Amino acid sequence: MYEAGIKAAYLDGKVNTSLAVFRIAQDNVAVQDGDHLVGGTGNPAYRGEKGVTSKGLEAEVSGELARGWQLIAGFARADARAADGSRLQSQRPNNMAHLYSTYRLSGNWSALKVGGGLTWKSGTYATTTTSTDVQARRDQGAITLASLMASYEISRQLSVQLNIKTCLTRPTLTLPAARSTTARRASSR
Repeated sequence: MYEAGIKAAYLDGKVNTSLAVFRIAQDNVAVQDGDHLVGGTGNPAYRGEKGVTSKGLEAEVSGELARGWQLIAGFARADARAADGSRLQSQRPNNMAHLYSTYRLSGNWSALKVGGGLTWKSGTYATTTTSTDVQARRDQGAITLASLMASYEISRQLSVQLNIKTCLTRPTLTLPAARSTTARRASSR
C-alpha cells in the first residue's frame, strides 16, 4: 500500500495545486453480491472480496484568478480490480473531472456571488441475471453535468443560495436488446 502526494502554492498563496497517487491492496472489501438482496428489503446484498487492488490519482488546482473570481479544476481516476483482474464497482465511473468558478460582484452588489461549473464522469456498466437466466450488461455512456449558482449574503451569519443542475449529455442506457449489450446464459459462465 502506498500513497504519495505533493501540494504547492503560487502567487502568494492565491493559487494552490495538489497531486496524489495511490495503490492499495485489501482483503474483505465490500462489493455488491450480484443480484442478491438483503432478506425482507429491496437493498442489495454485499460480500467480502479478497485480493482487491485499487490504484489511481487525483490532481487539482484552485485559486483566485482576479479579485472576487475563484476557480477550481480537477481530475480523479480510481480503478479497483479483483484478484482475477476483473473490474469491481463498475457502476461507478473510473474517471471524473470538474471545473467550477464563482465571482463575487463589487460595489453595491458585493453581497451577490454567482457561479457555474461542469462535472464530467466516464462511462459505467452493470451486469445482471434476468428472470430467464440470461446474463445481461447495461452500459451508461459518459455524462457531463452543468451547474449554476447564485448566493446572496443577507448578513455575516446568513445567506441564501440557489443551485441549478442539469445534464448536458443525453443520458444513454444500453438495454439488453440493444446491439452493444452482451448477453449469455448464466449457466454458460
